[in-house]
Amino acid sequence: MQGVRADREVPGPPVGAMPALRGWPFIVLAGAGVVVFLTGGRGAPLGGPLTKVWALTLAIMLAVALFLEWAAGMCQSRQRLAAGFDASPEAARIILDVTAGSTRVVNLAIAIYIALLVMPPTWLPGIGAGRTLGLGMVIIVGVILWAVWALKAVHRYLHRTDQLAGLEGWNGVIYSNANDPRIWVPKLSGLGATLNFAHTKSWLVLGAILVMPIGGVILAIISGLCRWGSR
Repeated sequence: MQGVRADREVPGPPVGAMPALRGWPFIVLAGAGVVVFLTGGRGAPLGGPLTKVWALTLAIMLAVALFLEWAAGMCQSRQRLAAGFDASPEAARIILDVTAGSTRVVNLAIAIYIALLVMPPTWLPGIGAGRTLGLGMVIIVGVILWAVWALKAVHRYLHRTDQLAGLEGWNGVIYSNANDPRIWVPKLSGLGATLNFAHTKSWLVLGAILVMPIGGVILAIISGLCRWGSR
């Protein structure tokens, strides 16, 4: 293997493209669609207005799943990283494969969460509505943590095999290169852009992006506490 140190044998990359997961998000969503068709979803009357909400939710998630699988397929079919990253062909293949695999795992996790969202509580005895949604959130958070681990593990593998040349500033998860004056840089996969966190402006941009959703969550919590206290 190119770049592997001769003094020890290094196992292969820890994560690949996971093509076996390609169809599972759609199977899960199809099953959830059957549930909505048979029960109305979440215990709602079949044909009621809430059933239309679940059906619309599933339709939107199907579009998201198609996009994520398209992105994973694009990573798997690419031969080079984004412009500006002159990694070896082998390193590029490893990074693109782990990006595709992580995308597919996240895609499946979101599909499972949506399926749990529409599942009637009576189909999950002993868990209840609140715990069902909590289980879905645990799955989402767990998969995000796994994806971070997978990217870091691939970065460690490339470091052990001396294949990080041309990837300066990338630590496996984020890009931070003080020698690069750009705030926005292409993602390694070539799909989209990311911030260069070596610059203060990047953190300000990230804060501006996060302030609205975080502020919304805080307001919702405060509103809930106020309603609870007024009872």
